Amino acid sequence: MIDPHSYGKDYEFYSLQNFYNEVRDYDASLEPWLRTEYKNLSEAEQAFNEYKSKKQKPSLWARLKTSLTFSSFTMGGITNKSIENYLSQSRDHYDLEQREKKVMNRQVSFA
Repeated sequence: MIDPHSYGKDYEFYSLQNFYNEVRDYDASLEPWLRTEYKNLSEAEQAFNEYKSKKQKPSLWARLKTSLTFSSFTMGGITNKSIENYLSQSRDHYDLEQREKKVMNRQVSFA
Protein backbone atom coordinates (compact mmCIF):
# COMPACT_ATOMS: atom_id res chain seq x y z
CA MET A 1 0.00 0.00 0.00
CA ILE A 2 1.27 3.51 -0.88
CA ASP A 3 1.63 5.97 1.96
CA PRO A 4 -0.33 9.14 1.00
CA HIS A 5 2.07 11.29 3.00
CA SER A 6 5.09 10.09 1.03
CA TYR A 7 3.42 11.15 -2.25
CA GLY A 8 3.11 14.70 -0.89
CA LYS A 9 6.75 14.76 0.14
CA ASP A 10 7.89 13.45 -3.25
CA TYR A 11 5.75 16.03 -5.01
CA GLU A 12 7.15 18.83 -2.82
CA PHE A 13 10.70 17.68 -3.53
CA TYR A 14 9.99 17.46 -7.27
CA SER A 15 8.41 20.94 -7.43
CA LEU A 16 11.24 22.37 -5.27
CA GLN A 17 13.83 20.92 -7.66
CA ASN A 18 11.96 22.27 -10.69
CA PHE A 19 11.74 25.69 -9.12
CA TYR A 20 15.45 25.88 -8.32
CA ASN A 21 16.31 24.55 -11.79
CA GLU A 22 14.33 27.43 -13.24
CA VAL A 23 16.12 29.87 -10.91
CA ARG A 24 19.52 28.49 -11.95
CA ASP A 25 18.60 28.83 -15.61
CA TYR A 26 17.54 32.45 -15.09
CA ASP A 27 20.35 33.59 -12.77
CA ALA A 28 22.47 31.12 -10.81
CA SER A 29 23.53 33.73 -8.27
CA LEU A 30 19.94 33.99 -7.00
CA GLU A 31 19.67 30.39 -5.83
CA PRO A 32 21.74 30.64 -2.62
CA TRP A 33 19.99 33.84 -1.65
CA LEU A 34 16.52 32.36 -2.19
CA ARG A 35 17.41 29.19 -0.29
CA THR A 36 18.65 31.08 2.76
CA GLU A 37 16.07 33.85 2.73
CA TYR A 38 12.91 31.82 2.14
CA LYS A 39 12.15 28.50 3.84
CA ASN A 40 8.70 28.28 2.27
CA LEU A 41 8.57 27.43 -1.45
CA SER A 42 5.57 29.63 -2.19
CA GLU A 43 7.29 32.69 -0.71
CA ALA A 44 10.46 31.96 -2.68
CA GLU A 45 8.44 31.60 -5.90
CA GLN A 46 6.66 34.88 -5.23
CA ALA A 47 9.94 36.70 -4.56
CA PHE A 48 11.50 35.21 -7.69
CA ASN A 49 8.53 36.19 -9.86
CA GLU A 50 8.63 39.74 -8.51
CA TYR A 51 12.37 39.90 -9.22
CA LYS A 52 11.85 38.66 -12.78
CA SER A 53 9.05 41.12 -13.45
CA LYS A 54 11.18 44.06 -12.22
CA LYS A 55 14.18 42.96 -14.30
CA GLN A 56 12.16 42.25 -17.42
CA LYS A 57 12.86 44.60 -20.29
CA PRO A 58 9.81 46.16 -21.90
CA SER A 59 8.90 44.78 -25.30
CA LEU A 60 9.74 46.63 -28.48
CA TRP A 61 6.06 47.53 -28.91
CA ALA A 62 5.85 48.95 -25.36
CA ARG A 63 9.01 51.02 -25.86
CA LEU A 64 7.74 52.35 -29.19
CA LYS A 65 4.36 53.16 -27.71
CA THR A 66 5.85 55.11 -24.80
CA SER A 67 8.22 56.99 -27.06
CA LEU A 68 5.36 58.12 -29.27
CA THR A 69 3.01 59.24 -26.51
CA PHE A 70 3.40 62.85 -25.55
CA SER A 71 2.16 64.22 -22.30
CA SER A 72 0.38 67.52 -22.53
CA PHE A 73 2.63 70.52 -22.42
CA THR A 74 2.73 72.05 -18.95
CA MET A 75 4.83 74.70 -17.27
CA GLY A 76 3.87 74.56 -13.65
CA GLY A 77 0.08 74.79 -13.76
CA ILE A 78 0.00 76.27 -17.26
CA THR A 79 -1.51 74.22 -20.07
CA ASN A 80 -1.69 74.69 -23.81
CA LYS A 81 -5.35 75.62 -23.53
CA SER A 82 -4.74 78.44 -21.06
CA ILE A 83 -1.92 79.84 -23.22
CA GLU A 84 -4.11 79.66 -26.32
CA ASN A 85 -6.93 81.48 -24.53
CA TYR A 86 -4.56 84.20 -23.36
CA LEU A 87 -3.05 84.68 -26.82
CA SER A 88 -6.43 84.67 -28.55
CA GLN A 89 -7.45 87.72 -26.54
CA SER A 90 -4.87 89.88 -28.30
CA ARG A 91 -6.21 92.97 -30.10
CA ASP A 92 -3.67 93.16 -32.92
CA HIS A 93 -0.38 91.73 -34.15
CA TYR A 94 1.74 93.90 -31.83
CA ASP A 95 -0.34 92.89 -28.81
CA LEU A 96 0.00 89.23 -29.81
CA GLU A 97 3.81 89.54 -29.96
CA GLN A 98 3.91 91.20 -26.54
CA ARG A 99 1.72 88.45 -25.06
CA GLU A 100 3.95 85.76 -26.61
CA LYS A 101 7.02 87.40 -25.06
CA LYS A 102 5.34 87.48 -21.66
CA VAL A 103 4.45 83.81 -21.91
CA MET A 104 7.97 82.82 -22.99
CA ASN A 105 9.53 84.88 -20.18
CA ARG A 106 7.00 83.52 -17.67
CA GLN A 107 5.81 86.99 -16.81
CA VAL A 108 2.18 85.92 -17.01
CA SER A 109 0.49 83.83 -14.34
CA PHE A 110 -2.51 81.66 -15.12
CA ALA A 111 -4.69 81.04 -12.10
